[in-house]
Amino acid sequence: MTPDEPITRQQLEDTRTSAMIQAAHVCESLPNIDDCLPYRNFGDMWASLARQWPDRRWLAYYPCREVDENPEWFTFGRFSELVDRVAILLAREYRISAGCTIATMTVSQAFTAALYFAAWRLGARVVPINPRWPDQRVADIVAGAEAILLVLHTATREDLEPLDAVLDEDMQRTLILDGTHRNGALAAEWDDFNAALDEVDLSGTVPPVPDVHWDTDALVVHMVAAVGTGVVLTQKQLFAGAYGVTQWHGINERGVLMTALPLPDVDGMMMSLIAPAFVGAQVVVNRTFRARGFWQKVARHNVEIVSLAPPLLEKLLETGEEIDRGAMPNFRHFICGGGPLSTDLIRSAQEQLGLKIVYGHHRNETAGYTSFVPADLDWHEHARWMYGQEEPSIGMPIAVNEMAVHDAQGMPIPDGEKGEVVVRGHNVMSGYLNNPAASARAFAHGWFRTGDEGMRIRGEDGRTYYIVTEHSNAEA
Repeated sequence: MTPDEPITRQQLEDTRTSAMIQAAHVCESLPNIDDCLPYRNFGDMWASLARQWPDRRWLAYYPCREVDENPEWFTFGRFSELVDRVAILLAREYRISAGCTIATMTVSQAFTAALYFAAWRLGARVVPINPRWPDQRVADIVAGAEAILLVLHTATREDLEPLDAVLDEDMQRTLILDGTHRNGALAAEWDDFNAALDEVDLSGTVPPVPDVHWDTDALVVHMVAAVGTGVVLTQKQLFAGAYGVTQWHGINERGVLMTALPLPDVDGMMMSLIAPAFVGAQVVVNRTFRARGFWQKVARHNVEIVSLAPPLLEKLLETGEEIDRGAMPNFRHFICGGGPLSTDLIRSAQEQLGLKIVYGHHRNETAGYTSFVPADLDWHEHARWMYGQEEPSIGMPIAVNEMAVHDAQGMPIPDGEKGEVVVRGHNVMSGYLNNPAASARAFAHGWFRTGDEGMRIRGEDGRTYYIVTEHSNAEA
């Protein structure tokens, strides 16, 4: 545009939206996040972890085929090597480099984790796709994100032909077989990713970690009920989310976490992969949730914190298995979020298990969690905030973001009155992919508008607690 050309209305609106998004990342009351992040990018993180703890166990993976089974163990060194091999394969065979996009339709397993970290090592972004979504929606997401490669686990589709028919004919396609085969799975259009990976040789010089800037896009996460709103998150925003979660819960290199969350979800990625690796903590990852044998795993690995979605917590209670508290001396609490959690379920869980349920506010647009109920509350005070009123408290903001309750005009609402819960901070998304109108609405007043109705209340301890009274269905 030359100096004499008039500025269009659309250009003015785009400029204003950019200013509002930028405002939602600037928080003078928060620490400078740059000073809190020890890594330049995810490639730097894994290179550092492998150097520091090459032989220390990081991830125990349970395929969950049987109740009594042994996990597959990955040390930091072994997993870092897997990430390097996958990155080499992506770069050499599929021309993945900085700025490229790959789509994934996979299951919760260690290989999926390596695929994500390998793409980020190269500076590419990942579009995880929920296997439950219909083929046409999958094709629309892949095309909208301009992905040049689709990596699909054969367990996610019984028949590949319908999906094949709606994908762009130029799309590169590769399969993770994982010991299974499907009819036509290795047709001419689909590569065997496992076989190709077996041919990658690390005996020579491993390519250096690219100088990927941490503001590089890492994820585009789509939500079921909000078509066209792909959440764009950078590597730095994911690091910020990991810093906030680990600081709040006191997770460090001596900690052990366990999850049974789907990796295509931001919550699953954060609690199963990113947060544990960020601080060097050990993690137990389950492909699916099995209530039977759950407590044996907790005891076997001396787990401190378990992260579960509310429906899985309900299934755990239904088994009625007895808990040997003496066998799990370091267990502290459950983290439960990623959806509405009723006071009845919390009360039942705490009374039946005798363990704390720590609730938190979760959004894809904020790289996972924005708040938690404090873990330092005594049992009586914790129970009061969890089921002493109509809705459980989501607690207070973590270290990397601020929260408030606003009216429709973006003005603060007094304590105790209902409004919209809004967030700003280092973990807030960059915007919605190819949807400036949705981004403009979400950042209308310089905060991210969650769509959740809620209020804030001053506690007897002088701290401000938030309560969501009605959840938005954007992540349903």
